[in-house]
Amino acid sequence: MLQTNGCPVHYWLHEGDAAKPLIVFTHGAGTDHRMFDAQVKALAGQYPVVTWDVRGHRLSRPLNSKFSLREAVDDLLVILDEIGCQQAIFAGQSMGGNLSQEVVFLHPERVNALVLIGCACNTFPLSWLDK
Repeated sequence: MLQTNGCPVHYWLHEGDAAKPLIVFTHGAGTDHRMFDAQVKALAGQYPVVTWDVRGHRLSRPLNSKFSLREAVDDLLVILDEIGCQQAIFAGQSMGGNLSQEVVFLHPERVNALVLIGCACNTFPLSWLDK
């Protein structure tokens, strides 16, 4: 757990082959890190894997401010810095996919690859439903 921007942010590092890239799974809104349990089970041991509860979700509470993707990206980068990771594969579902896209836009040098699952494209105007 890290205290960042007024919120306790919880994360889990699953060990794997240090020669392989870290995979970061980011859950969708209203869920938590457990949505990727099956993927972690399949990959951990082979790849290093991080799962986390985005601020305002499950253990990463209280939020203490209005949620913003930019602040959540900052939280994720603090986690990566804490574990000494400069570059990773980012996989995100729904809100987690939008958050992962923001990492690419703001810090492309930190991204090895991007996996997007059921999310809107951040570069197009968002519909009222996506907002």
